Amino acid sequence: MADASKSLSPSRIKEEEEKEEEEVQRRTYQHFTQLVSALPSAEAGIIDPIHCYNGWYGFPMAIIGTMVAQKYFKARPSDVLVASIPKSGTTWMKALVFSTIHRGSGVDYRHALESCNPHECIPFLEVQIYTNNRVPDLSKLPPPRLFSTHIPFHSLPASVVDSGCRVVYVGRNPEDHFISLWHFNNRFRTKANLEPWPLEKAFDNFCKGISFFGPFWDHVLGYWKAHLERPKKILFLKYEELLQDAVGQLKRLAEFLGCPFSEDEEKEGVIDGIVRLCAMDSLSNLEVNRSGTMDLGDWTVDNSFLFRRGVVGDWLNHLTPEMADRLDEMTKEKFAGTGLMLLAEFLGCPFSEDEKKNGVIDGILRLCAMESLGNLEVNSSGTTDFGDWTVDNSFFFRCGNWYISLSGLITFSMADAYRSLAPSRLEEEEEEEEGVHHQTYQHYTQLVSALPSVDSSTGKPIYCYGGWYGLLSGIVGTMVAQKYFKARPTDVLVATIPKSGTTWMKALVFSTINRGSCVDSRHALESCNPHECIPFLEVQIYTDNRVPDLSKLPPPRLFATHIPFQSLPASVTEPGCRVVYVCRNPKDNFISLWHFTNRVRAKANLEPWTLEKAFDNFCKGLSFFGPYWDHMLGYWKAHLERPKKIFFVKYEELWQDTVGQLKRLAEFLGCPFSEDEEKEGVIDGIVRLCAMESLSNLEVNRRGTTELGYWTVDNSAFFRRGVVGDWLNHLTPEMADRLDEMTKEKFAGSGLMF
Repeated sequence: MADASKSLSPSRIKEEEEKEEEEVQRRTYQHFTQLVSALPSAEAGIIDPIHCYNGWYGFPMAIIGTMVAQKYFKARPSDVLVASIPKSGTTWMKALVFSTIHRGSGVDYRHALESCNPHECIPFLEVQIYTNNRVPDLSKLPPPRLFSTHIPFHSLPASVVDSGCRVVYVGRNPEDHFISLWHFNNRFRTKANLEPWPLEKAFDNFCKGISFFGPFWDHVLGYWKAHLERPKKILFLKYEELLQDAVGQLKRLAEFLGCPFSEDEEKEGVIDGIVRLCAMDSLSNLEVNRSGTMDLGDWTVDNSFLFRRGVVGDWLNHLTPEMADRLDEMTKEKFAGTGLMLLAEFLGCPFSEDEKKNGVIDGILRLCAMESLGNLEVNSSGTTDFGDWTVDNSFFFRCGNWYISLSGLITFSMADAYRSLAPSRLEEEEEEEEGVHHQTYQHYTQLVSALPSVDSSTGKPIYCYGGWYGLLSGIVGTMVAQKYFKARPTDVLVATIPKSGTTWMKALVFSTINRGSCVDSRHALESCNPHECIPFLEVQIYTDNRVPDLSKLPPPRLFATHIPFQSLPASVTEPGCRVVYVCRNPKDNFISLWHFTNRVRAKANLEPWTLEKAFDNFCKGLSFFGPYWDHMLGYWKAHLERPKKIFFVKYEELWQDTVGQLKRLAEFLGCPFSEDEEKEGVIDGIVRLCAMESLSNLEVNRRGTTELGYWTVDNSAFFRRGVVGDWLNHLTPEMADRLDEMTKEKFAGSGLMF
């Protein structure tokens, strides 16, 4: 009886249950191992083959771990899952998420990262948690539980989606992603005394989708589409954005995670401290990462393997132009219609192989660099008419750290064509027609004068029309454009809210489309302000009682506008002309607008507009063509509906990867660069010329003026060093928090985030 009692004791029962459970788990692993071994396989470039499961490729251990996770993992709403395809910034993101969540929680996150690899702080489901016949009891972990994965979205455990846990996804451009993966694989091969995996063979596999957790494009698109459907639960970040603005992206990440930084933390340097701690240079120099190892399924990986300086554009040192073209074309095809398309693809003029080899892309970047444009005579001294304003061209150029000036190769000037439409060139118009136009302007002026108005920073009132605010000349010009402007399918319209990178984008679009239309050695941008090359509909074309005959302009006709999407002329959307929209984060947009208006006030002998008053107006939506949020959302939603016709790009993306954006711009515009152009440095020349420093130093932009409605604006006012994060030098923490909260509220559910 005693023996029977012993056999039924609680401890014995528990022991038997544990053994039985372990056996069930072992058989589960064994069963999945047999299944995976029967899957199609391919050579991977390391040691073992990779198998194809559910449309993606992985090592047996990773696929088995995925299957076990699908069976056993139970996500909670409070969980956070860091997701990525390998070599896209995973290590860095794990460190940032871990530090951000655990600051102030009693967990010494600094000590943890100094003694443990980030992959130990946030382990992978498929190769660290569910591996070696283990099914650990994760229910005992306190919230928030932090996990990571490389599993494609469609193969995630069902509970990840059902529970509504937060997912942070990091993506990277395919060229740099591939090169980083290739280096990573070859470090493994070196350790195994194998010859390096040839770049050509690795590249061919990558393009076929035969890479870890690939195809690359399917992986990115899976999380992108999920992000668009549930932006509050799935955050989609680009490695390039993190590298360019780590502080801004970290604040965005903290808000998404539900633990925003407080004013005190910001004042005490907590944000900067986390950025410095998690910087790859800092982590890679820690002893644990220089000499330690980590188990990933069947592999024991040197921690040092995980740290490589992730330079944007490193692919240029490895890929041939043909390889780059192949990846660009594949990316364009795979991402078509998804909203992930970039500028040149959208514009329909891809660079040719000859143009890439001849340096045409780099030339355009140099040409359109703001310092190049700003240094041109036309931008340093000329003016541009905007309705009733004459604006100094230099107002549009604020210098940044870009390339020095280089004479461009483009001479065809759309500005000359537009100048032929100026009042002095309208002698052939019938007097009767002029009278009708005059009456139209007079009628609209009376209508606008009766609209609700408020004082603005310029000393003139702004009126509310169609839900947005503008000066009288801008709204009248909008109404006239609505009545008379007839867009063509071949037209390109550059659209922005003021002070979001308009001048720079005009230079880039103009240079890309009109390169090769050479008649002499002097580029139009060296004698004309970009706002003359691509004029605004509402304050340059339809102004001063004019209704010019635009039908005489050769295609493609280039125009610009600040008009909100809902008030655009109907013909812009009906024939499907291309619209390129550039936006900027609200804090930097506001600061740039404040500086611009104060330069205008100074010229009018007015006292500076106080930051506090300007900020209050901005938050109320009382800004030129604002409210800011409504303006952006209008074009964003239109872009989501028609991504092939309306392109949405962020100033920060252009600033961070100008070369990449320019190449895609040329593809979209349908005028790819030739190999000869690339060899001859045309791309580099354009890049330098269009740099803001270059443009701002040109004589036309230093001393000239531009007419904008009833303003005469110094061209120099358009050139200001557009530094990302400059708002930190001006806004109080309270102001920044107010804008952040408003932006979060306004953009909620739209898929748009800053």
